[in-house]
Amino acid sequence: MSERRCYILVSERQNIPAGSGSQMIFHAALTPAQMRRSQNNYICYSAVNGVSYMCLGETVIVLLAVRMNMPDWCVSIIGSLIFFGYLMMPLGKWMTSRVGAAKTQANCWVCRNIAALVVASGVVFHHFGMDIAAMCSLLGGAFFFYAFRAAGVVMSVPLMGNISDNASRGRLFAVSNSCFFVANAAAIVAITGIMNLNDSVWLLFAIVVFGACCGITASGFLRRIDETDALRQHAAKPLLKDLPMLLRDRVILRMIAARFTVNFSGMLAGGISMLTLKRGYGVSDGKALIFVLCQYAASSLMSPVFSRLCAKIGPRRTAMLAFLHSAAIAVLWCAAPAKLHLVYPMAIFFVIGSSTIASWNSVGPYFLLAVPEEKRTSSSVCISFFDGALAGVCAMCVAPLLLRLGANLAGGEPGLLRYRIYYMLTIPHLIAGFFIVRMLVPLSDEKRHRLATYRRWIMMRVHSHR
Repeated sequence: MSERRCYILVSERQNIPAGSGSQMIFHAALTPAQMRRSQNNYICYSAVNGVSYMCLGETVIVLLAVRMNMPDWCVSIIGSLIFFGYLMMPLGKWMTSRVGAAKTQANCWVCRNIAALVVASGVVFHHFGMDIAAMCSLLGGAFFFYAFRAAGVVMSVPLMGNISDNASRGRLFAVSNSCFFVANAAAIVAITGIMNLNDSVWLLFAIVVFGACCGITASGFLRRIDETDALRQHAAKPLLKDLPMLLRDRVILRMIAARFTVNFSGMLAGGISMLTLKRGYGVSDGKALIFVLCQYAASSLMSPVFSRLCAKIGPRRTAMLAFLHSAAIAVLWCAAPAKLHLVYPMAIFFVIGSSTIASWNSVGPYFLLAVPEEKRTSSSVCISFFDGALAGVCAMCVAPLLLRLGANLAGGEPGLLRYRIYYMLTIPHLIAGFFIVRMLVPLSDEKRHRLATYRRWIMMRVHSHR
C-alpha cells in the first residue's frame, strides 16, 4: 500500500532484503526466510535486553532508593509497583490491534527505559537537597517502568509463536532464553564486581543510565521483526466479552483468589527482604548483590524441579507449596541472628528465588487448564486486574502500615528488630492466605495428565517477566 502508516501491511508474500530494517505485517504466513530473520532479531533483542534487565531490575531500584535515604514505606512500595503496573496491560492490547505486536513491544520498551531515566534523575534531585522531587521521580518513574513493561509483553508469547513453526519454536525459546540468562549472569557479575570496588550512588546512577541505553538499543531489534496480521486481529477482539463467564465460574473465581494471595504474600514477604538486608544489617551494595545472585541461582536450579513436580502432583498442590515458601521467608527473617552471617541471608534469598519459580510453575499451568484456549488472551488481561493490579494496590497499603507499626513497636530503634516485628505481623496474613490457596478446585486426572504438554509454558512465562 502507498498510504503512509506506522507499519507496512503486505497482502501477499514478498521477498524482503535481508538488510531491511522495517517491520512488515503480512496477511499470509511468513516464509522460512522471514521467520529465520525475525527469530535472529528476537534472539539479539533477548541478549541485549538481558543486560538491560539486570541493570534496571527491582534490586537496583531498591538499592538506589536506600542510598537516597528514602523512608521504609517508600522503598516497600517499589516491589508492589511490579504488579500495580498490570493496569497498563489493556494499553498494550489496544496498541497491538493498531500497529502489531512487535512494534507495540518496541514502543513500550522505549517508554519503559525513558521511565528508568526518570528514576535515575532522582539521584540528581537528591544531590541538590530536593528530596520530595527525588521521591516523586523515583516512584513515578518506577511505576511507568513496570507499567510499560506490562503493556509491552501482553502479546510477546503469541508473537514468538507467530514467528516460528513447530520445528523451530523449541529452538527459539531455548536460544533466546539462553542468551537472556547468559547476559543476566555476565551483567550481575560485572555489576557486583564494580560495586565492590566503588560503592557510590553515582555509580548506581551510571548503571541505570547504561541499562536504559541497552534497553532502547534492544527495542531496535524488535522493530525488524516480521509478523502476520493474525496478531492484530486477535488483539482487536473485545476485552471484557468473556468477563461475565469468568465471574460465574467457581473454578476461575477460586483461581483468581489464589493467584491474588500468592502475589500479595510474595510482595509482603519477599519484597521487603532487600530493604531488611540493607538497613537491618547495613551491608554494602556490592555485598547485597551477592545475595541477589543466590536468588537467581535458585530460580534457575529449581525451575526444572518444580516443573516436574507440577506435572506429577498437579498445579494446585504446587501452588500450596509455593505459598509455604513465602511463609518460610517470613519465619526465617523472624529468626534471623542479630549479627550478619553470610550463609543465613543466602539461604533466605535462595528460598525467595525458589518461591518465585514455584509460583510461576503452578498458577500459570492451572490457568491454562481452567480457561478454554480461545478465551485465554482476553481472560489473562482481565484476570491480571484482579490478581495482579489489585494485589499490588493492597501490598502498597499494607506493607508500609506494617513497617510503621514494626518501627513503633521497636521503639524507633534502627536495626534488624523493626523488620523482625514486621515479619511477625505478616504471619497471620500468610496463615489465612494458605487456606485461600488451598481452596483451589482440584483438577481431574485427565486434566492433570495434560500438564506434560504445558511444560513449555514455563519458558514463555520467563519472557513475560523480563
